[in-house]
Amino acid sequence: MISARHDPALAQVFQRGSCYPDGLPLIWALRGVDPNAGWSKAARVRGPDLFPHVLAASQDLRGVSHYLLGGTEDVLEQLQKAIAVNFPGAVVAGAASPPFRPVHDVDWQGHLQDIRASGATHVWVGLGTPKQDFVAELLSDADPYRLYLAVGAAFDFVAGTTKIAPKWMQDNGLEWLFRLATEPRRLWRRYLIGNVKFIWIVAAQRCGMRTRQRNSK
Repeated sequence: MISARHDPALAQVFQRGSCYPDGLPLIWALRGVDPNAGWSKAARVRGPDLFPHVLAASQDLRGVSHYLLGGTEDVLEQLQKAIAVNFPGAVVAGAASPPFRPVHDVDWQGHLQDIRASGATHVWVGLGTPKQDFVAELLSDADPYRLYLAVGAAFDFVAGTTKIAPKWMQDNGLEWLFRLATEPRRLWRRYLIGNVKFIWIVAAQRCGMRTRQRNSK
């Protein structure tokens, strides 16, 4: 959300797609900014939970198959092994590790042809935000006949190549702290700077809402 405030193009991608809150602090903010806006029932939808749940539900369902787009070759190899062990009835129709380059420097047409040829119904995009969001929109616009789902670090978690925060930390909105502790060099800016900005924005919106409510009385 912080990235979208600074990048209008990313904000438009979010607005055109279907977005679900995956962090408890965002849930708390949705519930607290304006309880009368219908957000009080907002629930968390974690990408690393959604991915395996859909894999499990799709086992042995005729006509349902999955394509894995993202991660390194090693992660994809470990991921497919994990899926075969934990979800033996789930069909993985294909997988690809796009080059780690800016979105517009990659030949997505080649990947699109491979996805179409696979016949997959669900394409899981694990490229990290914001890259995965631009890629998911780009591919889904050209190929509206299947579902594209951006799930962040879900590939690494299901593959077992990245540690998952303990459940008590997830349940108390502290997953970000665990991830910061395990990957400080990559994530310090996102969480230390981004979290402060997020708190400031939510507080300002909450204050503005209270002011408008008082003025309307």
